[in-house]
Amino acid sequence: MQVAGCGDSFLGHIGGDDFVIIVPTETCTIAAEEIIRRMDRGIAEFYSHEEIERGYVIAINREGKEKHHPLVSLSMGGVDLSQRKNATALEIIDICTEMEAAAKKPQGSNVLICKRL
Repeated sequence: MQVAGCGDSFLGHIGGDDFVIIVPTETCTIAAEEIIRRMDRGIAEFYSHEEIERGYVIAINREGKEKHHPLVSLSMGGVDLSQRKNATALEIIDICTEMEAAAKKPQGSNVLICKRL
């Protein structure tokens, strides 16, 4: 699958709501921003104008109580491997997990790419 016009890309499903996207370093930021832009634009079709303005959906939970659920968003964590020549697969997974967790903290869709050596 081509990601953000990059022919040298790979998209795979890890499991659940986790995916992996592999793109060249020079297109990483562009690809991530394009994915988030498309997601945010498309998800609005599933909400009413009022829900979008409010920023959450009101629903009744299993206990019969009203609960506010945030609108769906996309959090992406990544690692720039252009300077990290000896990273193991487990190190890469750990860094991506850390970046994704940090990207989930602010509200809305976010991406954080680790560029440290």
